[in-house]
Amino acid sequence: MRFICFFQVVVLLVVFGTNFSTCCAQQEDFSIGNIRAPTLHLGQDTKAIKWKRKVGDYCSDVLVGSKQVIIFGNNTLQQQVQNTKVPNGTAVACFDRKTSQLQWISSFKRVKFWPSDLPNTSIRTFSHLDDKQLTFISNRSTLVCFDVVGFKNGDDGKIIETRKPDPTKGDLLWEIDLKNELHVERRELIDTASRIGGVILHEGIYYVVTGHGADYTSEGTLAPVFMAVDANNGNIVWSKSDLKMGAASGHFAAPSMIKQLQRTLVVFPGGDCSVYAYDIDGMKLAWKLDCNNRNSTVEFKTGNQLRFFSPPTILGNTMLVTTAQSPELGGNQHSVAAYSLGENGEPKLKWRWDPSSFQGTYAPIVVNDRVAFVKDVSGSLFAINIDTGKTLWHFDSEDDQSSSSILSSVAVRSQDENRTFMPLNESLYVISQAGTPKCTLEINFPGSSSVLTTPRVDNDELFVVAGDALYCLSISELLKYETPKK
Repeated sequence: MRFICFFQVVVLLVVFGTNFSTCCAQQEDFSIGNIRAPTLHLGQDTKAIKWKRKVGDYCSDVLVGSKQVIIFGNNTLQQQVQNTKVPNGTAVACFDRKTSQLQWISSFKRVKFWPSDLPNTSIRTFSHLDDKQLTFISNRSTLVCFDVVGFKNGDDGKIIETRKPDPTKGDLLWEIDLKNELHVERRELIDTASRIGGVILHEGIYYVVTGHGADYTSEGTLAPVFMAVDANNGNIVWSKSDLKMGAASGHFAAPSMIKQLQRTLVVFPGGDCSVYAYDIDGMKLAWKLDCNNRNSTVEFKTGNQLRFFSPPTILGNTMLVTTAQSPELGGNQHSVAAYSLGENGEPKLKWRWDPSSFQGTYAPIVVNDRVAFVKDVSGSLFAINIDTGKTLWHFDSEDDQSSSSILSSVAVRSQDENRTFMPLNESLYVISQAGTPKCTLEINFPGSSSVLTTPRVDNDELFVVAGDALYCLSISELLKYETPKK
């Protein structure tokens, strides 16, 4: 397999409209030559493997804490971990980061006859993990908060076990039934089993995008689209219900935080492709930003309008947003846009990036050292200068991306020589950014296993799910295999 890196030159064309100005980046690719990278076939005797753990099929995400590793899966996760047959559903498991030993596991039954809780899929949401709590929206549309250490510190949750707690189960601190209590209806994209809503924690408050939506034939029901929840007890301290915010279209992203000179804002990506910014002091609307392209057609009746599929990315005084049309309905409108954030003013467009070689993305942007990494649906990776909107380089694996990895993003290790780890089908590509960017290694997993999740990097460890196994890999050992072929 060949690996090609491209340098791209960006020409900024400033087009003035009646009420605003837009910077559009037109790109031209330049090949810097073919590079054959070594291929590492991971086996049991490979020193790069610190540990390997069977976790079942269809795992969707890995979270890494200081002492724990969290993984989301379906019922096969529980079957593999506990060697027992369980009904169709989803599960979340916590493993010891150093030893891979199971700390606890909790499962969620599948909702019968509910098209937004699809069989075999995993829990897909933007979640929060710290040293105390794990919080996410389950497949049953419940917002749940677990004690990360389980029952080791006692049953200290709002939900108390009536019998002696099972130490292998998770300690559920509190739960909000979004579906049955608040009438939230999940709107899910069938083809990609997209993420539904998400949470972010700030100063003891979880800010939540509930994932509320409806099918294409309905205008939707009035239910919370955005919420604020007390992290200690699960009490709802604020919520916003508004069909004009795109509830009928569904919500597939999570909030972000903006710290300005005199205030802190929480920004919610709405289903109408507008960003809503609220001042956390009083939760008053500070501004609304319409992120629809100037030439886009908003088609709410067919569900094919532009959407957010990942949270806004905040870096200093810059906010990055990605928009795309539904993958299940087709459409080729998509872009990455950067907005400058004033001290207290509304955001202003800096540049919009959408070269002809970019096929759109449903994966989160990863930022490192003023560079934004965008992985598109075709399996290409773009590195963009955040300040200018110029493409720094472009990596094309020449391998079409399967739908199983369409939601996965990349991981970046900035220590020593920068490395970017990009999952694509059955491979994990290592791209060096030292000097001329190039692919330096292709990692293959046993049994031609597909890499299903976004890899996670922490210090010298790389965590990734391939096939039915969770791997903890030593980055320093992996990089020893980078010696170019002669």
